[in-house]
Amino acid sequence: MKDKIFGILIIIVGMFMIYSALSKRRIEREDHQNDSYSNGQNIRAIIFGFFIIFLGIFKLIF
Repeated sequence: MKDKIFGILIIIVGMFMIYSALSKRRIEREDHQNDSYSNGQNIRAIIFGFFIIFLGIFKLIF
């Protein structure tokens, strides 16, 4: 039971990371403050968020 709750929490954290990276990217685009370093940070956060979601699903299944 604890593993299922932990898996769900991991998935929620991954979703929050992706949401925050996308909203930061949108705000920077509206303010015309996006540069290559910031874009790289946002893309890394999105990829890491998907990886965390994958780990959460793996934790739920096994």
